[in-house]
Amino acid sequence: MRLLCMTVLVVLMESHESSLVLKQDPEWLSICGGSYLFSKESVSWQWATDYCQTRGAHLLQLDNIQENNCILAESYSRNLDGYHYWHSTTDIEVEGVLRQGDGTELLWQPRWYQYSPDSYVDPNGGDTENCFAVTFINDHNAGRWMDVRCTDIYHFICEN
Repeated sequence: MRLLCMTVLVVLMESHESSLVLKQDPEWLSICGGSYLFSKESVSWQWATDYCQTRGAHLLQLDNIQENNCILAESYSRNLDGYHYWHSTTDIEVEGVLRQGDGTELLWQPRWYQYSPDSYVDPNGGDTENCFAVTFINDHNAGRWMDVRCTDIYHFICEN
C-alpha cells in the first residue's frame, strides 16, 4: 500500500511539472544586477510561482523602486512592454500587509495603478484581491502596481 501511495504521488508530481510548460520557453536576461525571465504568455499567479520554482528561481521580487524602474526601462528597450506582470508580493496572510515572496514585509511604497486620471487608485480590492502585478505599459501607469485576484491571468517574470 505504501509503495502504491508513493507511486501515485510521484505520478502526480510529474504530471504537475509537465503541465508547467509554456508554448515558448523564454530566455534568461542578465539585467539590473540579476537574471530575469520574462514570460511571453499569461497565467495565474500560482501557476507563475510554480513555473519559476521548477526553473530553480522565484517569481520576481521587487526589493526597491530602483529595481522596479530598471526592469521597466529594460522592458521598454527589449520590446517586452505592453503587459501587466505578476511579481511575488501578496497580502494573502493579512489584508493590507504586503509581503514579498521570501516572506519579508515590503519596505518601500510602490506607485499605485490609477484606472483613470479622475478615478480610484489601487490597492482597492479588499480581501478578494491578494496578488500583485506591475504594469509595463507606456502610459500614465508605467511601473505602477495593481492588486488583483490571484486567479487573474497575466504575464510574469522569474528572478534567479
